Parts: sequence; C-alpha cells; structure tokens
Amino acid sequence: MPNVDIQTAIGSNVEQAGKGYRVRDLPSWLRIYGARSPKFAKAVADYQAAMGISVTGVLDCVTLKRLYLQPLQVIPQPLPATPSPLDNGRYFVEGHPYCRSENYERIWEPAPISPQQGVTPLRIGWIAWTSEMETDLWYLPRLAQDIDVRIFDVAHKEAQNSSAHVWTRGGERSEQSIADVLEQAAAWGADLYIFRWPFWLSGVARKAFESLFRNHKVIAWPSEQGPTLLQGIQGCHGFKHIAVNARVETAAYEKAFPESTIHYMPFGCLPLRDEDLVPDKRFGSDLVSDGRCHFACCAESERDAPLNKWSCLRAYGPLKADCIHMMLDPLLDLDINFWGSDEEDHGWPGYTAGRHKYRGHFACGDYPAVYSACKVYVGISWNWRHGGYGMKLARPLSCGIPVVWPRTFGMYMDGFVDGANVLASSSAFETRAIVERLLCDVEYRQKIGQAGREYALRELAWNRQFYRLMAEV
Repeated sequence: MPNVDIQTAIGSNVEQAGKGYRVRDLPSWLRIYGARSPKFAKAVADYQAAMGISVTGVLDCVTLKRLYLQPLQVIPQPLPATPSPLDNGRYFVEGHPYCRSENYERIWEPAPISPQQGVTPLRIGWIAWTSEMETDLWYLPRLAQDIDVRIFDVAHKEAQNSSAHVWTRGGERSEQSIADVLEQAAAWGADLYIFRWPFWLSGVARKAFESLFRNHKVIAWPSEQGPTLLQGIQGCHGFKHIAVNARVETAAYEKAFPESTIHYMPFGCLPLRDEDLVPDKRFGSDLVSDGRCHFACCAESERDAPLNKWSCLRAYGPLKADCIHMMLDPLLDLDINFWGSDEEDHGWPGYTAGRHKYRGHFACGDYPAVYSACKVYVGISWNWRHGGYGMKLARPLSCGIPVVWPRTFGMYMDGFVDGANVLASSSAFETRAIVERLLCDVEYRQKIGQAGREYALRELAWNRQFYRLMAEV
C-alpha cells in the first residue's frame, strides 16, 4: 500500500455539503484499505473527530461482510464537456450497421480479403430480434469466405434505438409480419437456420414456422442466460435441437427438453487477422470497459418501483452492480475509459463514482479499433454467479488484449482458464492486484493477450462454430 499521510489523503478529498462534508473522490487503494482494515477505519474516525467534520461514504469494515466494496456516497461529477476524443466531436455512432454514413463516422472496416476460387460457402440463415450481437454476423462473410450469413430481423426496423449498443426497440410486431419474415427466410434456402431466442414465435408465426421449416436443419439458440435462464428455456419449446451458450446450463435444458438434442454454442467472435487490428489511438487508454453498466437501475431504491414499471433489479437482481463494485471501483484512479450507453438509469452516467470516466459511444462493429488501442479489457457481467458471459468476453479476447473478468461459475467447463487465457477476479482487492501486474509487466500482458486470442480464434470464432453445429444437427 502507498505510504500516504491520512490527513492529506482525507483532507484533500472532501468538499463542503450543507452542514457536513462528503467524500468527493477517494483514491481506490484508500477505499480498499479502509474496507479491509479496522486500524485504518479507526484512523479515519479519529481524524474526523479531531477536525470536527463528518465524512459520509467511508466504509465501516466491521459491518462489511462481503469481499467487494459497497458504493461510496459521492457527490455526482458532471459529465465532461467533450466526452469523446474524436476530433470532429461526432462521437455518437448508431449501432445499426446500416446507419446513415453522412451523419456518423465509422472508424473500422475489415481489411480486403483475396477471393478464393471454388469455395462453396456454408449458408447460415440467422433469424432474430436483432441487437448489438448481430454486428459480428454482418461482417463475418467479409472475413471468412467459407461462410454466407443472412440476417432475418423480426423486430421493427422503423423503431431503431438511438443507443449505440442496441439496434431495435422491443416494440410489438404482428404475428403475421413475423410469419412473412419466416417465409422469406425459408425461401432463401440456408444449409442451417439458427433462431436466436425465439420468444416471439407464437400464434400465426408459430404455425408458419412449423410448416415452412419442417424439412430444414434448424436449431434454437437462447441468448438469455444466468439470472434469465428460465426466460431462455421458455423461448425454445418446439425445437428438436437447442444450443446453450454456457455448459453449466446443459443440465437445465436436458431436463426441460428430454426429447431434444442439446448442443453448445457460446457467444462468439470474428476471425480477426493481424491486419484487422489497427488501433485508433484516439480511443486509446490503459484500461477499457463498455456496454450498458446497469448500475443505477439496480439500486436498492428500485425495489419500490411500481409493478407496471420495468425494473432491472426485479428481473435480474443486483449482480451487475455488485460486479461493478468488484471490477471497476478499484480502478477509478487509473487511466480507464467507459464507452456505451448514456442512459441515466441503465447507462454509465448512473454509475456516479465513475461517470467522469465515461467517454461516449462507438459503433458496435468498431470494437477491433477500440480494443486494440487499449492495454487491458475489464469486463462486467450479470452472469458471473450463475454461469455465462454474454458477448463481451469473446470480442476483446479476439483482439489480443488481456481480459480481466469476474470469476464466473463453471468457466473452466467452457475452456476459460484463469492465468492462462483469461484473468479472473473475485474481489476488488484481487482486481487491483491483477491490473497493476498487467500494466507493469509488458511481457506478461502480451503472453496473456496472445493466449486469449489463440483460444478465441480456435474455439469461439463464429465460422468454426457454425461448421461444428452443421455437423452435429
């Protein structure tokens, strides 16, 4: 621990708020040490008494029973006036790959690939309520000539979400219009059809599915996992083949669908080549994390939200907020950037302690240019205590930078080996120690990053997974 005078450390980080004082931005090591050391907590209390002030937010380590940190009660910091390093200021790039190029800047395109003669690509029909995840599939045929993917979107094209991490809103769409999309998909004649979490398959659409796809190879892929495992299961009725995205969920699906064959297809990545990893230095930082942090929407106050209002806390529990305390709180005094949603409830501005690290949006498909410009990716997840990872693990691995991830139930079953191809953390203290070693030891950082990339391209690349599933179905 740094040898810092306690009076200097505390006194320079309080500002007047009414009759008392509040912590503005204590150093991360100070919060960790305070959470774990009764002697340090007593020193803070003695200092407050001597100065005649009351500092809220200093952790009471006697009552703290969890290894990760509780949130400090900090004064909200204003968002930076210029939230993006982009020169022209147009940092907000809509996530849909068909976004209007005259309004938004794109920063990444895959390098040209040499045509191969005599290659008959595997045709994949991807039918889904699309989101950020589908950006990989849109680029895939440009990186793997043995794959042809066509995306059939059953959601409203005209109701695109302005968030860079979501393509479409969850508005209603008629069963008949979904049936029309299914008819178009069946007419295309794919070698394998993948229905991503087909919760929308009911009524007229269900009858169309049963009629149109009777003689096709079809598999359901429930992309809901962890705390929403049951929602994923409910969307897979009527399928003879189902692929789970975390092996710990295999038993649950085998129990729910004893007549179906259960396969395995984790969230994948693009088969990125070295020439595709051209960093955009405007996005460079030592550490990076992105997505929707879901911090404010998991606050304790959300327990009293009206029943007719959507509540992430009721739907998923507080695990993502807990994960942020464990993975991001101890890193806020370092060079770390947050990218993604700007929503106050589900996005980064709601993460009060870290909102000054929020930088804005980048287009979903531009992550190779962003991740490769950084030294370490720090992940956050809903699923770490249940099993499952979401789309944010494979992508940075494929870019060759080390990934620090919350230690996840069953991760060894999916081939993620702590200290080999990924680095797992169970506490804020461990997160800080892992990151400090990565930043100080270049050789170690490169070793972990290269091992992670090799594993991702060998086991998680979408084209390899599609060929494996084609052979199994």
